[in-house]
Amino acid sequence: PSITYDVVPYESFREGHYETNKNIFKLKEKIKSFLLNTKISRLLSNSTIWIASNGRYNTGIVELILPELKKRCYLADYKSISYSIIYYKTGKLLFAVDAKGEKSKKYIVVIATDRPSVGQRMAEMKTIQHLNNISDVKELVLDEYYHEDIYGFNCFIMEAYDGITVDIKTDKMQEMTTHAYQTLLKLTKATLVRDYNISERNKVTLQYFDKMFKRLPGYSDEITILKNYVVNKLDDIDNLTVCMHGDFKLENCMLDSKNNVIGLIDWELSEITGLPLLDLYYLIIYNYQVRDDADDFAEVFSRLLDNNLLPYEVDMLKEYYDLTSLRHEDTLFYQVLFFVHHYACRFVYGVDYTYMKFFESALSSLVMATKKESV
Repeated sequence: PSITYDVVPYESFREGHYETNKNIFKLKEKIKSFLLNTKISRLLSNSTIWIASNGRYNTGIVELILPELKKRCYLADYKSISYSIIYYKTGKLLFAVDAKGEKSKKYIVVIATDRPSVGQRMAEMKTIQHLNNISDVKELVLDEYYHEDIYGFNCFIMEAYDGITVDIKTDKMQEMTTHAYQTLLKLTKATLVRDYNISERNKVTLQYFDKMFKRLPGYSDEITILKNYVVNKLDDIDNLTVCMHGDFKLENCMLDSKNNVIGLIDWELSEITGLPLLDLYYLIIYNYQVRDDADDFAEVFSRLLDNNLLPYEVDMLKEYYDLTSLRHEDTLFYQVLFFVHHYACRFVYGVDYTYMKFFESALSSLVMATKKESV
């Protein structure tokens, strides 16, 4: 859900046919935006603000798996467990588990139903386990994250956060963004590695292009130009890596009632040895997509390319450059990789062609910028 005031699964939708359209969806978002800024907002659960669905979801899988979950060591000590709030999204089924005993807990269970979803959850678990071993940032990730094979189903069980996530307009956006940025700085400082294996870094970087070629074969000429630009710059780029979230935006920051970040969610696109700066670009650009009511990422990408940013965003970038010792002359290099990463890694089930006019415009501008710099 876009806003979560109760412990419910994140980033998921009820299965079924929705009697809605884009205008009704935007109306729903405006309603949530209004509620977020009212005194009664925290009495409401996002699950009560859904547009009605006429589809019925099948609980059979959950009822099959739940008794087996109770037998596992981390749930065996509870007197009873029950489930609630089932959501379905392509590749995964999510439900909440109430574990009751001397001390009660709530868990989120994700049943990954296809290979891409399993891969994403495995990457998330690997990163969370890695960060739990780093004292400065372990508070940002879940303590408990388990993987179980139950009757052939890949089940991922995690302790639930109690907080809110936001992906709508609010007058607190700058405050929320500043707190999110401070969290990103903490993550960067704790995981920054200099002089990483350069051949391994280059290999991972170029894999983004391989994925983009497969997803967007009709734009192979333009992608080739971007790839050649990156290849020619690789040996001259500072060899830095950080733990990269891969989808760092306010929607994936869990906030408390004072808008402090209490944790990060949705690590499925994360890389333990990822590229610096990309997470900050995600934070800034997705804010503009929300703030400008834009339909697509590519529609607001030009703001980054043209440096058409708010003063506090410029200050964040400057501080990040100073922290990591990145060179300002390498800005376009990272902007190209940010654009490529977005289209190579985020669309597991295919690119949405609805807004290709924005993609084509952004791609053309990026190609022109790389040609101009090369000259």
